[in-house]
Amino acid sequence: MLREKLNMKAIVVPVSLQEKLKLIDLGESELDTYYKYIGCDCIDIVSLYGDGRYTVDCIVDDNGLLNDSPINEYWTRAYHCGRANYELAGITVICMTDRNTGDTCELNMDYVKSILKDIYAFTDEDFQF
Repeated sequence: MLREKLNMKAIVVPVSLQEKLKLIDLGESELDTYYKYIGCDCIDIVSLYGDGRYTVDCIVDDNGLLNDSPINEYWTRAYHCGRANYELAGITVICMTDRNTGDTCELNMDYVKSILKDIYAFTDEDFQF
């Protein structure tokens, strides 16, 4: 089980549209990985889409707006296109969750890309890992 967990991937969504998304390994400690990439010490989970057994989730700094984190331009684009109900602050991380267990699961890249493109106005150019 640990071997599988070490190979699980997630997508980092930087604050600026000038920076491309980044594919990362979640590593042995998901929480430490989120803290490292987001730059926080308390996370929150925003469910972006759920269909059947899996959800696509966005990990955010729970205190992002309180800490004066910059508004994330990727999520601002989605908001202004009418694709999101609100903007998100700071760097975010996209992962998938198994609804049956509540655990983070292997990232289905094709599925996640389709959700981000079709629902949240991400583009093919954003996914140049």
